[in-house]
Amino acid sequence: MWNIMKAQRHQIKGDNFIIYGFLAAIIMQVLPIFFDQMDMESMNGGLFAVSTFGMIPVSLVIVSLVLVARICGWDMDDKTINYELLSGHSRSQIYFGRVVMSLVYALVAGLMITVLPTFIVFIIKGWGNNAAFKEVFVRIAVMMCPYIRWICELVLVAFIVKSSNATLVLGFLMCEAVVLAQTIFEDATGILINVQFAMTNMIELSQITNSKMELVNGELISVFDASLKSSDITSSIVVSFVVAVLCVMAGYAIFKKRDM
Repeated sequence: MWNIMKAQRHQIKGDNFIIYGFLAAIIMQVLPIFFDQMDMESMNGGLFAVSTFGMIPVSLVIVSLVLVARICGWDMDDKTINYELLSGHSRSQIYFGRVVMSLVYALVAGLMITVLPTFIVFIIKGWGNNAAFKEVFVRIAVMMCPYIRWICELVLVAFIVKSSNATLVLGFLMCEAVVLAQTIFEDATGILINVQFAMTNMIELSQITNSKMELVNGELISVFDASLKSSDITSSIVVSFVVAVLCVMAGYAIFKKRDM
């Protein structure tokens, strides 16, 4: 399995498509600052974090789609997996090597996208008093759980369709279909859907809407409540990891029985 992972690492390092996908995700993450035309003089780490939080799910979807499609789907397009099987690698080594690399690279890239821009602003401007540091990063940590689930769902899709391009298209359609279907249904019926999908779970965790004006150090500022209910934290973690494990095992069962 280690040889499979090393081969994937070498392939990723020279892939311009992944680099472009990562840059696109970073740009999407910082766009709200420019569209909202915020006063950069008053900007700090906490305010930057809550101002860009709503774009995190979009950025995560972009980078994960690109990485999983490349890691799991690309070698099925050009039949590299067939050569790996012929060279003596077991199906479990081939499959789980790609699962591990998908999770590692997508998680690292996702954390860089969500944390790095805020960290840079924090180093330059300080954290400020607009949001509690602990609450913001608890949200990011919890959001990584449905993100892991989403990565595993994409892995399953990739091994079903056996194509990098089809994984990109279907993954994108899955996101749009789930969000649009839930929004339309809830608006039309007034009934809230309590089923946790990976994308809707990430969107819910990215919404920081509770705020109030407070006088802090002689200055009137917006103070955001970024705290999460313990029930939201528990359900996000438990549901995400149960579904993630089921997707990984289902993907392996499909790959193990299917002719390549």
